[in-house]
Amino acid sequence: MNPKPIESEAAPTNGSAGPADVVVGLIASALRGQPADAGQLAKRGSADAFLEAVAEHGVGPLLHHVLASNGAANRWPDEIREALAETARKEAVREAIRVEETRRVLAALNAERVAPLVLKGAALAYSLYARPHLRTREDTDLLVRQAAVADVVRILEELGYRRHQRLPGQRVLRQDTYLRQDDSGYTHALDLHWAISNRPALANSLDYADVRQRAVAIEALSPGAMGLCHEDALLHACLHRLAHGDEENLIWLYDIHLLVKSMTAVEFERFVQTALEKRLGRTACDAITKAQLRFHTALPSGELEDHFYPEKLAEEARIGRSLSPGHRIRNLLADIRGLGSVRETLAWTLEHAFPPPAYMRERYGASSSAWLPALYIRRGFQGFASLLKRSH
Repeated sequence: MNPKPIESEAAPTNGSAGPADVVVGLIASALRGQPADAGQLAKRGSADAFLEAVAEHGVGPLLHHVLASNGAANRWPDEIREALAETARKEAVREAIRVEETRRVLAALNAERVAPLVLKGAALAYSLYARPHLRTREDTDLLVRQAAVADVVRILEELGYRRHQRLPGQRVLRQDTYLRQDDSGYTHALDLHWAISNRPALANSLDYADVRQRAVAIEALSPGAMGLCHEDALLHACLHRLAHGDEENLIWLYDIHLLVKSMTAVEFERFVQTALEKRLGRTACDAITKAQLRFHTALPSGELEDHFYPEKLAEEARIGRSLSPGHRIRNLLADIRGLGSVRETLAWTLEHAFPPPAYMRERYGASSSAWLPALYIRRGFQGFASLLKRSH
């Protein structure tokens, strides 16, 4: 059955593709295993732009694997083929280093009954991809109970991790990054989450206690490692994309593609019902539509409109309390509603608008506090300008 994407406000419009879109389309086509006129890249001198796009989307090792598996690598320019092979080799080495450290951290946390859940790239690399290094990542994401954060921080510090400077505030961020440099000089990054998203409108979409009950083992990663079940992982992938401005990052869309492919009809229907109940149908639908447009993702049963009825999505839009792909101001209002009270909203706004002076000086490279008034004004203008932008 050929997948038929439903209408999406974020779908590309005909005739609007620029040079970058053409390159991304070529990458996606190659990842689908379809023949591509790769020779034109060398003729046009576009190999550098192509490789930059591959790196930006984090699909170098995956593309190398697909081309090698279907015997198409020899039809690509030597420069691209050799660069992809080198990228895949380096990523395999990095992943071999990362996974040993991840196993050390998980063993220490599980020994004290913290029960972290592995999220995103680290989880999917060892549960969906043919080889772990094909799912590139820069860090390891862990979700824990908020009540366990202090214990987790203590354990991480005992393991040699130190908190990385991030935007301060208890409400702006619901995660912290911890770094450790090993004896070889490699820096390990671990993102510690106590909510599924930093955005107030999404933070309670997947509660730790609920997803922990449905969690599945990731034995290939580590004995005792647990991650989200397929339905929760797919919803989280859709939310993650929305929280980052509905990006068309190919590795994120490929995650969605593989998750949908791996699900049974029953699992997918549970995912749909959860998304609709949480008023995230439009978010889920947009993400899957984008995956279909890039990778021709086939659903376990039927078409998208058979699951996400247009009437349901229209009702979601009329209610106006859900997040909408591409609508920054509407999503800001949804975030404010998600905070729950005027007091929380005011505190959240102040944390966003007026971070501590030390953060502002580091963020903007100012050596003197005399620049702070100007820096806060600049921050305000940048925030206002970002609200006026709309992703297409």
